[in-house]
Amino acid sequence: MSQNKAWKDLESENKVYRTGHSSWYIDHGVKIEVFDKDNRTEVMNTMTSNDKYEKITDEQMYIFESIGWLAGCYKVNVDVCHNKLEKIIMLMHYAHLEPTLYNLEYLTERKRKLLIKKDDYSLRLKEILQSL
Repeated sequence: MSQNKAWKDLESENKVYRTGHSSWYIDHGVKIEVFDKDNRTEVMNTMTSNDKYEKITDEQMYIFESIGWLAGCYKVNVDVCHNKLEKIIMLMHYAHLEPTLYNLEYLTERKRKLLIKKDDYSLRLKEILQSL
C-alpha cells in the first residue's frame, strides 16, 4: 500500500481498521490513515485542545516515514509536551505578576508532571534512535 515505514509497522501487526475509503489506526495520540483512492498517507496529532486533529510537522512526518510508528509517536508526544510547557511557563510568569489570576501551585505541579512525561517520551525516542 504505502511506502511509509510507520504504516508498514502497523500493517505487519494487523492493527489497522478499515472504512469504505481508507485504512486507519489511532494510538499514542496520533492517527495515521491511508486513502484507497490515491494511496496518500495522512498522519494527525489527536492531542488537541479542540475537536479537530492537527497536521503534524514535516520533521515529525520524516520520523514516521523513515524510522517508524513508535518513534514518530514519541516525537509528536515530546513536541506536544514542549508546547504545553511553554504555555505553562508563560502562565506562571503571569501568576507571579498577578497572583489572583492563576493558581501558581497548580501550574507548578502541572509543569512538574509535563516535564516527567516529556523526559519519558524523550528517553523512549532516544532508545529507538540509538538502536538504528
